[in-house]
Amino acid sequence: MPRRLRAPEGEVYAAVEAPNEAAPAYRRLLGEDAVVPEGAGLRLRIGSDAFIDVITVRECGNRYPPEFLDPPPEYPCLVAVTIGIEDPDRARRSLSAGGIPWIGGPDGRILTDPAAACGAILEFIQGA
Repeated sequence: MPRRLRAPEGEVYAAVEAPNEAAPAYRRLLGEDAVVPEGAGLRLRIGSDAFIDVITVRECGNRYPPEFLDPPPEYPCLVAVTIGIEDPDRARRSLSAGGIPWIGGPDGRILTDPAAACGAILEFIQGA
């Protein structure tokens, strides 16, 4: 990856109606030790240092702005990928220059419209 762009550990999000009900299927696919309950969701180890966090549909609605979930995606689905950045102002300028719709989150996250990113929200987070 480019020097200024990296995917932080554990920041790929998928949303399902009931993560715990999906756990047996994930265990069959990935192995018993690769599926770890985390809050109301699950953390899936998909490589030596790669993870997918499976969250509830409700948590998805709490985490992301409603305008980015309208119309609602068909669950289960990949919801978001978080990308660590060094310079948020540069990221905002680049997105705007490219005509990519984005909004700033209250916690400093920069979120792209999923319609502009193949259906998934891209979250840019400084120092992630």
